[in-house]
Amino acid sequence: MLNARVLVALSAIEGIITVTNFVERSVVIISHEASAAIPPVPSFLSDIPTPTPITKRIALAARHFQLSYKLFIKTIIKLKKFERKGKVIFYLGIPAHSNLGDLAQGMCIRRWLKKHYQERQVLEMETNALVNTPFSLLNKLAELYKSGDMIVFQSGYTTTDLGGFADEMHRAVMKVLPNAEMLMLPQTIFFKSKDNEKRTAECYNSMKHMLFLARDRISFGMAKQMFPDIPVMQFPDIVTTLIGNYSFNYSRDGIMFCCRDESSYGSRKYWKL
Repeated sequence: MLNARVLVALSAIEGIITVTNFVERSVVIISHEASAAIPPVPSFLSDIPTPTPITKRIALAARHFQLSYKLFIKTIIKLKKFERKGKVIFYLGIPAHSNLGDLAQGMCIRRWLKKHYQERQVLEMETNALVNTPFSLLNKLAELYKSGDMIVFQSGYTTTDLGGFADEMHRAVMKVLPNAEMLMLPQTIFFKSKDNEKRTAECYNSMKHMLFLARDRISFGMAKQMFPDIPVMQFPDIVTTLIGNYSFNYSRDGIMFCCRDESSYGSRKYWKL
């Protein structure tokens, strides 16, 4: 049974979304009819407010609340059904979007865990189940973690302040589990803000049992500077573990490089490597 206050809140939010959508649709219709001069807009409709950043923010906040609650219910049900049979690996920050690179990493991480930790159970959680939500399960994670368990963080471009909430999630988990064994799978590092970089560095350096893997030479150099108090190693993108798993029976002439022009690489100087 859902809490009565939650039901009231959800109902109110649905009402806000409905009203906001009605107002915005009404304004579009009214503007269209007025421009066509058929017939003049009734005077009582002239008081309907135009869409404002405030109404849009309310609608976005309401949608975020709905999605957060849906993820909370899905995750808490999974956690309540979980039956511990030994040591557990908590795989955090699993891909929850359509980025094919991240999804490929998720597939390879699961293969890697199954191959090297066959005796352990794996429990997966999304970033937004822990941070960026009014229904954070951080305390539940801390409650479930036992001595001998391990935290494994999703690989990729997640040690950064350019967007998303992965870096915030890393720090939040480290704060509630300062003595946990942690593995940060191969990362690209970039911080636009020196304050954010310093905050992340201080948090990571406070960890007692953490290994950080950098997936390129530039990130490895940055990691050595930022995290002098924890072990840092260079390890290629985990998707490269698929190399050698497939064979092709046709002749090959040369190699084609596909380079993507985006913020993951900062500037075109990476193209020259």
